[in-house]
Amino acid sequence: MTRGDKGDKGDAGEKGDKGDKGDKGDAGQNGSCSGYFHASNGGTGASFNQPLQLFEDCNSGGLFVWDRANRTVTLKAGHTYSISFSGSVCISHDMGGWYSVVLKGRQGILNDTLIERYMNDADNSRVWMPFAFNRIYNAGSDIVLQYEFIQLTPGTQLNGAVYNITIIALD
Repeated sequence: MTRGDKGDKGDAGEKGDKGDKGDKGDAGQNGSCSGYFHASNGGTGASFNQPLQLFEDCNSGGLFVWDRANRTVTLKAGHTYSISFSGSVCISHDMGGWYSVVLKGRQGILNDTLIERYMNDADNSRVWMPFAFNRIYNAGSDIVLQYEFIQLTPGTQLNGAVYNITIIALD
């Protein structure tokens, strides 16, 4: 069997169909987030049964509405948020003995107790008590955040508080 001469090159074929769109990548691959919010208070104006003051430090992504006058932060619907709230509260008792404080959400789905702190002190000392909590919320509708300290036992005095809140939109 012998091979013949190589033939002439044929005409180019027709252009193929466009390919399907590729799959979406996994969330978080590039380390970015949809937005973030941070606010703090270095000890100004904390009172029992009053909304806590927050002073906005940064707000990115357009997903957070900070209302200083009403002391609220609104999380826009359609996202999942990670919330971290931490700080320290200083309490005492006007006569010594048991005293306690609660940090509580004031509205809607956040109308729940976040921390409770109790102290028994015969010397009527001012005690700084640290607190921290973390939550993840899926906002099917806008969520309004507003927090307050509640006096649980009569005679408990609120002598100061420092705190900060960090919120990250996860998607």
